[in-house]
Amino acid sequence: MKNILLFISLLFTVEAINAQLDITADVTDPECHHESGSLTGVIDISVTGGNNPYTYSWTSSFGFSSFDEDIIDLGEGTYNVVVTDVAGNTAEASFTLSEPEAITISEVLDDPHCHVVSGPLDGTIDITAAGGTLPYSYNWTGPGVSSARDEDQYGLGTGTYCLTVTDAYG
Repeated sequence: MKNILLFISLLFTVEAINAQLDITADVTDPECHHESGSLTGVIDISVTGGNNPYTYSWTSSFGFSSFDEDIIDLGEGTYNVVVTDVAGNTAEASFTLSEPEAITISEVLDDPHCHVVSGPLDGTIDITAAGGTLPYSYNWTGPGVSSARDEDQYGLGTGTYCLTVTDAYG
């Protein structure tokens, strides 16, 4: 009987896995002031490192919560995320969204000097808009409005004038 000597060689490769999770984000601030009812903020995150799949837990101090990777329809505020990989490694990040200030209007009125049926009308309304997102559009209504789309009005008589100011986002 012959003796057969058999050698089996196994080769194992062990790769180190980066347990460090890194979070980056593309943050889009809301377009309008929250009183407009338009929530358009977005936080789109990317995670590298660790072991996929990842889980996400978003919170805020004002009661917001989500388990989605990216969050949308956001208003102003700070949003916190904890990302956990399949091995239990975690990373945390916070992102703050800012919204434009509400549109405000200040005016300087110069009443007409006389109440005549004919003759020059010399009343003026000079306004300054602030807040929102430039550029603004203007829409005036009232008796004798010379150009409804101009910021200021000149050559006005006695009357009631209404102005709507709209910013770049409506």
